[in-house]
Amino acid sequence: MKKLTGTYLVKSFLITFIVMRLATPVTAQKSPENLSLTADYEQVPLKKVLKDISEKTGVPFSYSPRKIPDDASITAHFENEPLNDVLRRIFTGLPVNYEWVDDYIILKKGPVNREPADEDKPEKFTISGYLRDNTNGEFLIGATIFVQEASIGTITNNYGFFSITLPAGSYHLTLSYIGFQERVQPVYLRSNVRIDLGLTSLPQKIAEVSVFSVSQEEKIFKMHAAQSKLLPADMSKLPGLMGEPDVIKNLAYQPGISLYNDGSSYFSVRGGNYDQNLIILDEATIFNPSHLLGLFTPIIPDAISSVDLYKADFPVNYGGRLSSVIDIHTRDGNKNHFSGSGALGLLSLRGTVEGPIKKDASSYFVSFRRSYFDTYLKALVPSLRDLYFYDFTAKANIRAGHKNRIFLTFYKSHDQFRMTKNKTDATGTDWSNTSVTLRWNHIFGPRVFLNSSFYASKYDFYLRTSVNNGEYWNSRIGNTSLKEELTFYATPTLTWKYGFVLGGYDFNPGNYYSPAQNDHIQVSPVTSTEATFYGGAEQTVLPWLKINYGLRHTNWKDYGEGFLVHYTADHQVDSVEYISKGKNFYKYSGFAPRISMSILIGNASGIKLGYSRTQQYLNLINNSISPFSALDVWLPAGPNIRPQFADVWDLGYIRAFKKQTVTFRTDLFYKKLHNQIQFRDHANLLINPYIEGEIRQGAGYIYGLEFSLEKETGKLTGLVSYTYSRSLLHIPELNTGRTFPAAWDRPHYFTLSATDRLTPRWSFSADLILASGSKVTTPVSFYTYQGYQVPLYDSKNNDHYPFYSRLDVSGTWQLNKKQYRFNHSQTFTVFNLLGRQNPVLVNFNQTPAPDGKFVVPADPSSDKLSPTIRYVYSIIPSLFYQFRF
Repeated sequence: MKKLTGTYLVKSFLITFIVMRLATPVTAQKSPENLSLTADYEQVPLKKVLKDISEKTGVPFSYSPRKIPDDASITAHFENEPLNDVLRRIFTGLPVNYEWVDDYIILKKGPVNREPADEDKPEKFTISGYLRDNTNGEFLIGATIFVQEASIGTITNNYGFFSITLPAGSYHLTLSYIGFQERVQPVYLRSNVRIDLGLTSLPQKIAEVSVFSVSQEEKIFKMHAAQSKLLPADMSKLPGLMGEPDVIKNLAYQPGISLYNDGSSYFSVRGGNYDQNLIILDEATIFNPSHLLGLFTPIIPDAISSVDLYKADFPVNYGGRLSSVIDIHTRDGNKNHFSGSGALGLLSLRGTVEGPIKKDASSYFVSFRRSYFDTYLKALVPSLRDLYFYDFTAKANIRAGHKNRIFLTFYKSHDQFRMTKNKTDATGTDWSNTSVTLRWNHIFGPRVFLNSSFYASKYDFYLRTSVNNGEYWNSRIGNTSLKEELTFYATPTLTWKYGFVLGGYDFNPGNYYSPAQNDHIQVSPVTSTEATFYGGAEQTVLPWLKINYGLRHTNWKDYGEGFLVHYTADHQVDSVEYISKGKNFYKYSGFAPRISMSILIGNASGIKLGYSRTQQYLNLINNSISPFSALDVWLPAGPNIRPQFADVWDLGYIRAFKKQTVTFRTDLFYKKLHNQIQFRDHANLLINPYIEGEIRQGAGYIYGLEFSLEKETGKLTGLVSYTYSRSLLHIPELNTGRTFPAAWDRPHYFTLSATDRLTPRWSFSADLILASGSKVTTPVSFYTYQGYQVPLYDSKNNDHYPFYSRLDVSGTWQLNKKQYRFNHSQTFTVFNLLGRQNPVLVNFNQTPAPDGKFVVPADPSSDKLSPTIRYVYSIIPSLFYQFRF
């Protein structure tokens, strides 16, 4: 037997190992180069992502949780991508490096290992994705993404989506949004990157100190002339009547916007008529923003994500009105967890619930409001049967795969007023707004975004003369439309937008219905169609010069069944023609070009110049000056009403003062108006089959200047604005052919809105409006004719109401000392603190006669008239309790 020496043992071991290896089947070693992965992660913790990769590829990870941030949220999508690219994208922005050791991947703390782009790959790549609120998953609209190394940026669209194309390399994205912590996201670009990111809202204490970032430059550069954005936080700060926050009426604190009077939901933008304002809720039109006969507006504040206001330089995808676009975006719903809120005031109560359908992917949102003050008014007014309103908003947000999202919005508002008649019957009014929107977002690629929308809306008004007998007067307008819009992010400096809208309208200008009548039609209904095609671009020509240009083309047609009235030159009825169902009796087409420039001066100021032509085919037929009116009659453009259009010029300057976090803006504007509508003196608009014969059309022009100073962040926030404007009309057949001021001509309009967070639990707000009185036509003298007092008028809108002023104050007390899941507060509001009696109506028949009656003074030589002023309210205190969980 041989001696077992050390050398012998070593030789035997080596021979045995070699034989065993030769006898073992050869297998390929696992490596990132020969493994691929298909996966979809949406805000998934890193440790779960690593576990999923291990299960799908068979490659385990080895790391210490103390050194690796395994709780970091990952959002990424992979389709059969090499594991090496997968790991690089996952660890982008994280202090993690990886190393392959045998069949394991070892994770270590350290900088990300970045490799230069391969020369055989395309030179440029695209970063795209969504930006959202980390707390609830809501998309952030109009947030800024600024690329530090390239000194360029972009802004998220109305769905929170962004796209920017850059050469391959390493970049840092600065993400910012008002009220949120700024975030810097490193990105290593060697292929197209889809990266969905989130921002965290600022706590109240942190929000008191805020710094303007480099993205402020991009914000100034990108925004349109005369554009403003309002967030829910902005609206909640303003005191409202009876403590009710009011979206539409809060717009009156923006420069260039004025409410007609107290108690009215009508408002004018830069001297335009109130029907020249387009109000859309998730793309569907709201035709009458009125509650309680104009005292309130029907948009629930809790349902709003943001509001975009355009007073000039409309983006190419907006049209159909002359003066403004108010684009209201509703909330998507909390994608992370169930939550809710509510409020209880002297006038109404409201509540909201929201939560995920599928966590981090889909969600729902439901909000409602209902007034209840009629319960105690009935004790004071026994004949009152009903007086209430309600609102309801619901929305579903569904993610259908990685590239598709579906949104469904339903909105309903209703008002009802009933007075007892003959103890058994009742009379009154009721009106409602209803809308539904179905939208589909599809991402064709990192640079192509498609939005498809189907929406419908309707406004119904009823004047009921007998509820029991079913006798009523009804006016209605309805719209159904299909919209397709494609956005192409061609380069970092060029974005194209194309689209079309195909819509139909149903008009009932007002008819009286009674079971006793066989023929209910007195005023002809009309059916109309609208086909609009548009295209435009946003192009950065030079680092300091950006141009927006676009063109809209609209085809409008009117159809029967109905009857068409032909008039003579002096507006007398000539003949009546029956129009069969589906027959086209009017058509019109027109182009609406627009172009604007943004010139950056330094890094904190810019100049805006813009021209646009706007067209309008819908006309509100209402000559009532009463603020308590929801009796709106809509008529389309047709053979007897020419379409309105306007040429709008705007020159603006904006400057941001970074240290003071203040933004200064000023705008000089001019509008030339065509085919403006007015009514002949003593026009009859109710149940008049010849209603179009009451209309007169002519030209007009508006000019003015706006100033505003806004502080958006910090302990003290607010907005100061002043507008000087004139609105003049020239209707050849009115006012003996002389130019006259429009009813909404208010030369001076000053507003001040300020909020001061006194302590972490107390905040105080004050709002002041000082304005010229609204125009009104008053008699210049009187004469007696056959025993009757007759007023004598000299010219149209020759007078105005007294100077308008109102001061509202409020204080909000946070009831919980610290921020918890459940938070609640109490708001104390004093509306019209100074008790100013702002008139809404003036009568000249309150001079007492010897017999005790009230008559108009009969002496035409007397200039001492005795007008009686009617006003809506004086001082109104209120309490409002709010909670959120």
